[in-house]
Amino acid sequence: MPNQVEDKKKILLRVRKIKGQTQAIEKALEDNVECGAI
Repeated sequence: MPNQVEDKKKILLRVRKIKGQTQAIEKALEDNVECGAI
């Protein structure tokens, strides 16, 4: 049986990483950063 607690921790870490990446993209777009830099 898979370890559900460890799986949940891994998923939460991945989701938080994705959240940080999307927030950085959003900020760059709001700051009118050149598309090539994004």
